[in-house]
Amino acid sequence: LSIRRQRQMCIRDSLRSKLKSKNISYINSDSHIVPVMAFESESAKMYSKILKENFGIYIQPIFYPTVPKGAARLRITITPKHTTNDIDELVSALDKVIKKNILQDKPLERKSEHSGAYI
Repeated sequence: LSIRRQRQMCIRDSLRSKLKSKNISYINSDSHIVPVMAFESESAKMYSKILKENFGIYIQPIFYPTVPKGAARLRITITPKHTTNDIDELVSALDKVIKKNILQDKPLERKSEHSGAYI
C-alpha cells in the first residue's frame, strides 16, 4: 500500500473505533467508505440535514431504492487529508444528532435481516 493509502486506512480505523465507543452502528468493510446506519430513510435525510446546518459537516444520505428499505445510512468517505480533529468533531456531531433522535422517541430499530452486518 502507498503511504497515502496506509494513512487513509489508519484514519478509517480510528473513525470505526470511535464510532464503536459511542455505540454508533456502522458497516464494517475493507473500504475507506464507512457507512453509518440510520436504518430509516427519513432518519438518514434528517441526520444529513442537521449535520450540515448545525455542524457544517456534509455527509451524503443513502436510502431506498439505492439500499434496501430499513438499511438507510450515511456514507462517510475517508480521505488522507482528514485529521484526528476532523474525526473527533464528526463522531461528536453524529453522537449528538443520533442521541437527540432517540431521545425524541424516534427509536432506531435494526431490521432482523440486516442485524448481523453491523457493528
